[in-house]
Amino acid sequence: MPFAKNADFSSVRKADGSRDKKMTNTRAERKQYRAIDIAKFVMAILVVAIHVRPFTGQTAFVYDDIIARIADPLFFQMTAFLFFEKIFAQISGDLRQGMSWRMLGNYMKRILALYTAWFVIYAPVVLPRTWQECGNIRGMLLALLKKYWLSGYYGAMWFMTALLLAMPLVFILTKYLGSRLCLLLSAPWFLLTVARMEYCSITDGWQVAGYFDSAIYGIFGWYGNGLTYGFFFCALGMWIAYKRTLGGQKNDSRDFALPSLISFLLLIIESYVIRDKGLGQSFGAMFFLIPTSYFLLQWLLSVDIFEKMGEQSRKRLDCACAHMRRLSILIFTIHYGVMEGLQYMVGKYTTYVWNATVLYFVVLVVTIVLAELILLAQKKIKWLHILY
Repeated sequence: MPFAKNADFSSVRKADGSRDKKMTNTRAERKQYRAIDIAKFVMAILVVAIHVRPFTGQTAFVYDDIIARIADPLFFQMTAFLFFEKIFAQISGDLRQGMSWRMLGNYMKRILALYTAWFVIYAPVVLPRTWQECGNIRGMLLALLKKYWLSGYYGAMWFMTALLLAMPLVFILTKYLGSRLCLLLSAPWFLLTVARMEYCSITDGWQVAGYFDSAIYGIFGWYGNGLTYGFFFCALGMWIAYKRTLGGQKNDSRDFALPSLISFLLLIIESYVIRDKGLGQSFGAMFFLIPTSYFLLQWLLSVDIFEKMGEQSRKRLDCACAHMRRLSILIFTIHYGVMEGLQYMVGKYTTYVWNATVLYFVVLVVTIVLAELILLAQKKIKWLHILY
């Protein structure tokens, strides 16, 4: 889930350090990515589907295992794009000199504050489970440290754990090696994940695969982590930011609509091949997630379906998009706890067995209601903003 706010730049720094407020190119304009805010909200709803698995049969395969799987790579790219766009927009010369450690530090503080706040909230669930896994204080503390920094401590929170590693890694490599080399260095890690998650029936016979599995599972617990998943997609988001700000890329939505569609069709074909041939474990790291999410983000950044609206309508839409942006973060952080809470209470106090589709929509409703209550309470209790 993305946590960098839409960038707002009113000027560009000149070579002498001053700012030219008269510039009107893409590096100086206020960025209102309305389509991105809407997409974040939709992707958050899809993430809920990944965990609840609301459907069965062909519907489940298409919705849960193909469409919903676009959410994770797209979230990583959105997050990295919004952060690095802000950095690149202030650079007029060398990347090494222009990329600010202070901006990275401020970003990491915000992510850590958000991440830790939800760790405290979920502690009544996380701590007993970790104790059951370990059975002693020392083992529990070591396991908690691993969960906090490497594997994720609860449900979908692995995304933020991955950001804690991936974003500084992309920043450092981009600053000292350049954007292109950073992207190239990140690609093999995700391709390893593709090979071991989606094509494991082929790669299980490779002797080297066992060494990689032992290392990755020993350190991170699984392949969904900041190195073998988040690193590449954050680097891809950084690359898009670089091309759109410093690389002179033309930003016409028509250039990305057809590639997005073709990539998605290829993703569907790949999914069917993986399923029908029994090639992989899941559908979370398919190869064609790369071009599908890449071109989709490029299209979302370029399109403005609301360009003909009047000024007042635009203002109302901007408020609605900002609200959806906050809701998307809260849906992402809340839904897993809501899902487990509903399953626990119904299982303990009734004989009802959840229908997965019903559970999905109930989880969505309860999650959105709780998110709205938090946003409402934040108007009076200002420190609640830390939760989103």
